[in-house]
Amino acid sequence: MKSNLIFVASFTVSILIIACKSAKEPTGVWVNTEKVKGKSFAKVMIVMVTADVQARLVIENDLAAAATERKYNVVKSIDVAPANIKDPKPPSKDEIVEKVKETGCDAVLVASLLQKDEDVRYKQGGTA
Repeated sequence: MKSNLIFVASFTVSILIIACKSAKEPTGVWVNTEKVKGKSFAKVMIVMVTADVQARLVIENDLAAAATERKYNVVKSIDVAPANIKDPKPPSKDEIVEKVKETGCDAVLVASLLQKDEDVRYKQGGTA
């Protein structure tokens, strides 16, 4: 009985420690510091490279709101290069370059999902 109580207590503590783990910080941020040294940017195009139209809309809107708070003039790629609902695909590089030139943007912020790890498992419980 005592060993069962110790097992349950240690299991509960382990679960609490795992549940309180901090969220991962974003990684993979890159800026070409040599090219941006001494330059200022006024008009920024925001591009989310994904075929998921809903994710593209949400992320571009959130990034645009953050950039607008910092006094940037923002153009979202979803507004100038809308996604095709019947055939969703991420915007191509050529399409983005063309839209950047058309809108007169002097900077481009590109966001992309690099890796997604999702693992769902079911382990059937036993009887004691």
